[in-house]
Amino acid sequence: MISYGRWTLKVGDPDFLGWLTCFLYFCTGICSLIAYKKSRHTNNLLWLIIGTLFLLLSINKQLDLHRLITEFGRNLAHKQGWYQYKHEIELIFMMSLLSLYLCLLALIYKKLSNFNKHQLAAVLGVSCTILYALLKVFSFHHLDYWLTFTFDFLNFLWILEIGGIAIVLITLIQYLLKTSPR
Repeated sequence: MISYGRWTLKVGDPDFLGWLTCFLYFCTGICSLIAYKKSRHTNNLLWLIIGTLFLLLSINKQLDLHRLITEFGRNLAHKQGWYQYKHEIELIFMMSLLSLYLCLLALIYKKLSNFNKHQLAAVLGVSCTILYALLKVFSFHHLDYWLTFTFDFLNFLWILEIGGIAIVLITLIQYLLKTSPR
C-alpha cells in the first residue's frame, strides 16, 4: 500500500455519491475537451481549462490528493520548525485562496461580454465547484459547522458540488448538440 504520513492511496469516497461525483467530473471533463476541439469561438480556451480542471478533480475525488498535499505541508512544517505557527499559516492560506477566487471572479466578470451563453452558464457551474472546493478547504480547518447542514441524505457541500458539475455538464451537452453537424 502506498502511503505518506497519514495519507494512504485508497478510494476516498467509496459510496454511491462519491463514485457518481467522480463519474460526473470525468464526463464533464471529456465533454469540455470535445467542445474545445469543436469550438471555433475565440474563447474556446475556456473549454480546455474547464476540461483539464474537471479531469483533475475526477482523479482527486477518489484519491484525496489534497490530503496528500496537506500531509506534505504538515511534515514540512515539522521539519522546518514552523509547525507551531500552523493556525496563522492556515489563515493566510485560506485568505490567499479566497483572494485568488475573488480575483478570478473579477477577471471573469471583466470578460463576460466576450462569452457566449453556454460559456456563461459553464462559468456559473465552475464557480459553484470552486466555491465547494474552497468551503471544503475551510471545513478541514474547523469552520464546517454550517457546511454539514443536510437535506435528507445530501449535505450542503454535496449539493453545491454536484449542482456545479451538473450546470457545466448540461451546458456542455446543449452546446455540443447545437454545434453538431445535422
